[in-house]
Amino acid sequence: IFVILFLGLSILLYSCKNEADVISTGGDPTQEKSIISGQVVDRDTGFPIDSALVRIFGNSINTVLYTSGFGQYSVEAEFAIDENLLITVYKNGYKIDTSNVVVTAGEDLAVPLVELSELSGGGSQTPSGVPVSIFLSSISSTTIGVKESGSVETTRIEFVAQDSVGVPIDSNHVVAVHFSLGAGPGGGEFLSPNEVMTNSSGAAVVNLTSGIKAGAVQVIAKIFLANSTITSLPVAITIHGGLPDLAHFSIAPALLNFPGYNIFGLEDPITAFVGDKYANPVRPETAVYFTTTGGIIEGSALTDPLGIGSVNLISAEPRPNHPVFGEGFATITASTIDENSQVISKETIVLFSGIPQVSINPTSIN
Repeated sequence: IFVILFLGLSILLYSCKNEADVISTGGDPTQEKSIISGQVVDRDTGFPIDSALVRIFGNSINTVLYTSGFGQYSVEAEFAIDENLLITVYKNGYKIDTSNVVVTAGEDLAVPLVELSELSGGGSQTPSGVPVSIFLSSISSTTIGVKESGSVETTRIEFVAQDSVGVPIDSNHVVAVHFSLGAGPGGGEFLSPNEVMTNSSGAAVVNLTSGIKAGAVQVIAKIFLANSTITSLPVAITIHGGLPDLAHFSIAPALLNFPGYNIFGLEDPITAFVGDKYANPVRPETAVYFTTTGGIIEGSALTDPLGIGSVNLISAEPRPNHPVFGEGFATITASTIDENSQVISKETIVLFSGIPQVSINPTSIN
């Protein structure tokens, strides 16, 4: 009887507790990463569809991406709880496909295969709404060379304006896209044209041409509507320097004097600094060749984005003997090719010091 009364009283007390006393969340749920991936193919042929637009929308994610040459797409996102996602797939000439999937927080999601059907009547575009966003669609090159550098000086950039479901705007909703430069080196780089109307696929193309200065430049696309302005994310493009110039070519050792005359295997870094005729660093991976009259040296180095390339001078035979300065002095030569296909060179002197020689006079003292 006592046990029955005790259990009954316990149940009664527990059931009378406030909900806050009974349920404890333990704080905010932590977010976990999940990878969402899938593939888009042609329903009739089964072939992968390249550059299909995929929009993934949910409470924790809202992104647009394009399929690869194998029709595949993948994106990583963070989720706190299981979440329903809306996935819209579009490709010009195909019917738009929309599906719903559920992603589990912390687990990767393989979206079921999307099979797009071609539109009848010659592949006309799905009707679109008014533009709400503009994205970078393609770019011919993310790096160009400065003017008269021998590299490509112009890159072609294509933006696409899209409606609220990710469909490129059609010919009934054409808008003017204005192009401008953001941050840049200020060397005379320019855009052409500065404004263009979207085509029937919602695309607008602009060309960026470099100036005489190297550096990073941003290209921004804007659409001015009656009540709002649509702006793209800045597209970053790198302008590299030109070919080496003798007046902007230097070489220097880390140590002017190092004890390598009698001790072999020691290293002395030798660095070349290479600029173009506009005093900008030359384009990355410009080759610089090195030789020495004493010891041995690494044969070549490729410049980094700052136009710097280094090698190691190693103490070894032959011991240097300079025709003017005498024993121990070695001549280090760096050479490269300029814009006229001519070899240009710079030299520096390094002293291979020997072991100490100590003499005492007189040898004894009273």
